[in-house]
Amino acid sequence: MLTRYRDCREVLRDYRLSGRAEFNWMTDVAAPVSLTITAELLGVDEPELGPYGQISDALARRMDSGLLPSTVEVGDQARKDFNALVDSWFETNDHPGTLHDVRENAAKAKVPEHYIRNTTSVTFNASFGTVYATAGNVALTLLQHPEALEQLRDESLLDTGVDELIRFDGPAQGTSRTRPDGAHADGSRQPGPRPVPAAA
Repeated sequence: MLTRYRDCREVLRDYRLSGRAEFNWMTDVAAPVSLTITAELLGVDEPELGPYGQISDALARRMDSGLLPSTVEVGDQARKDFNALVDSWFETNDHPGTLHDVRENAAKAKVPEHYIRNTTSVTFNASFGTVYATAGNVALTLLQHPEALEQLRDESLLDTGVDELIRFDGPAQGTSRTRPDGAHADGSRQPGPRPVPAAA
């Protein structure tokens, strides 16, 4: 999967989009491609996109529970469902990939299995979300800059071109603000001024 597609026509064919007048880039291409890449990288059975997409969305929304308490119940259930999915990989997994290699060397590194399970769930979800967001950012950037898309028809520029596209508009954004002296955070007074990092 990581090296399979060198032509957009191959993507359209494999995802049965070539006969359609229009399609949704994010749901019809970015989501299934991101899921396949993530599953192959970790070496686990690829989950169904529909159910996993609901889990991923609910977990992301659960992080805003302080602002939206209604996301708690759905998010907690999604976490249970996702944990069950990860557990199933440990019961049946025999694919080559990152998880196989980590488990084979866990004893030598003295890493408990529950650490590996927790890291697997975090890595899978983060990988899917990152690749998915990147696919959207890259597509939008190339639509807004068709001259760059034309340049990338030269395959010798693909590696550096992809690096630059991700640098130009990455899937995660980080910034910071300086909090003045005497400001309150979570009801407690903190010394300042000091930078307050934020990530999205």
